[in-house]
Amino acid sequence: MRYGKPSIASALESLRRAGVDRIVVFPLYPQYSSAATGSSIEKVFEEAGRRWNTPYLHVVPPFYDHPAYIDACAAVAKPILEAGDPHAVLFSFHGLPERHCVKSDDTGAHCLKRADCCDAIVQANRNCYRAQCLATARSLADRLGVPEDRRIVCFQSRLGRTPWIKPYTDLVLQELPGRGIKRAAILSPAFVADCLETLEELGIRAVETFREAGGERLDVVPAVNAEDRWADGVLTIAREASAWLRPQVPVRTP
Repeated sequence: MRYGKPSIASALESLRRAGVDRIVVFPLYPQYSSAATGSSIEKVFEEAGRRWNTPYLHVVPPFYDHPAYIDACAAVAKPILEAGDPHAVLFSFHGLPERHCVKSDDTGAHCLKRADCCDAIVQANRNCYRAQCLATARSLADRLGVPEDRRIVCFQSRLGRTPWIKPYTDLVLQELPGRGIKRAAILSPAFVADCLETLEELGIRAVETFREAGGERLDVVPAVNAEDRWADGVLTIAREASAWLRPQVPVRTP
């Protein structure tokens, strides 16, 4: 865990005691952000660097549009969407300050400089969290067969007064019933496991917000959690990223 137990330090120490020298690091954040993915990778390298014999580390890249992840999310969402027949499907991602997106653009001339900056992944926005979120939403909506006029991408969990990436999930939910959208479903594909931000923020507060605004039904699609499809997906992505590993020649002991 980046925060909590078992810690990154204890995991590395356990692997060291087991004689492991080559380690694949798999951050379980589908989309890259410096605040989450970046800080986790930084922590792994920091802890690894404390050891005299530094392990060889290989990091699995973001899997925001990997078929194994998209298929797992779709498998969880499909029966809920079919049962609820929503007028709109919201893809709600964890929010970030706008400045994080701008700083991810090495060119300084692309991210949030025009309305279509996230319509496709290009060199300039390849590390942009918002661009990767929109790519996830496009892939998942296509996989689920959600028409474009029923897709809504939004961002939750904003803090403070600094501008965060828009639109904001809570405000979108307040506006939908006034536009005639009485039934909706909401997914949170920035999370591979349910947490306070999916169970409380969406499962409780978002539902209340939608109903108070005149909505009739808001179906909250759970995260992939421990679904078999996602467990297989984790293995698939990890194996692809670690294909360079080969069995080591056993060390002969006298």
